[in-house]
Amino acid sequence: MDCSIDNLVEQLIQASQKHAATLGEYQRLALQSEMTEEEADRMAAIYTEAEASPLLNFLINELDYRLGQHLGLLSDDKLNEYQDQQACLREHLQGMTLDHEYRRKVQQLLQAQKFYDGAIDGVLGERSVAAVGQFQRAQRLKEDGVPGQHTFAALQSG
Repeated sequence: MDCSIDNLVEQLIQASQKHAATLGEYQRLALQSEMTEEEADRMAAIYTEAEASPLLNFLINELDYRLGQHLGLLSDDKLNEYQDQQACLREHLQGMTLDHEYRRKVQQLLQAQKFYDGAIDGVLGERSVAAVGQFQRAQRLKEDGVPGQHTFAALQSG
């Protein structure tokens, strides 16, 4: 699975198109001051669908933020918190190129330092992510399980 920025953007565009009707319905329901029982059930079904689909969940959260911002429902603290999160995400993604060869190299470096004993297959599954987290903890890096720039540099120098 390619986790480049271009791939992420493409996935978001596809998810937006796939879930356009659901998002439109969610927006309509979310803006109502009162809902019928049937509408409340539909809203619950949309939330259940979002729990099973991380991209739909992301899009609903983004829509909630944009609606709250547009309607003046968010405090300055909430707006600043959101902007900080977005800046952090952009910074993190810009520094990452998690193509297959990169992921294999991460696994090799983790294995060489005795943090990982799994296959060198370029798949960042649970074991690889846990190993990255253990390495980050040992190096006193931000422990998020993501082999970003700082983690990769520390792996290379270790």
